[in-house]
Amino acid sequence: MFKARSTINTHIDLLPKLILNMDIRRRWESMLYDMTAFDFSEDGTFNKTYYIYRSPIGMGHREFELIQVVWKDFPEPGMFTVYMRSVDEKDCRFATNPGNVRATCHIMTLVVKPQKYPNGEDYVSCMFCTNIDINGLVPKWIVNIAARSAPG
Repeated sequence: MFKARSTINTHIDLLPKLILNMDIRRRWESMLYDMTAFDFSEDGTFNKTYYIYRSPIGMGHREFELIQVVWKDFPEPGMFTVYMRSVDEKDCRFATNPGNVRATCHIMTLVVKPQKYPNGEDYVSCMFCTNIDINGLVPKWIVNIAARSAPG
């Protein structure tokens, strides 16, 4: 389990685009090797994604097949929550690539709350929580190093 809290100096209306728009996300997601989105909502956000994350040399890259739900005004008005987990049933559009290891995301949640500094400037409080099994044969010390180096 990995948990992180952070503040970002921006207005909450800018974050969904940065997080949920695939073209923008590819620019800042540094560990990402490949990403494809499927089943788009009316607002343009994706409901299913296929990710491949880079692994250290000598290890297979980790791939994820995820379903995503975005709730606006949850858990309180003005906030938003993004929830992701591995899909239960395999989708033929998500083919496992030879040499990669299919990881399992039990839960990945981002909760974002708008705030204001005393001077009136906007910022957001973010809480991120994830429980992922990267599967395969990976020494615990490598998992711990990767968790510590994750952006937060």
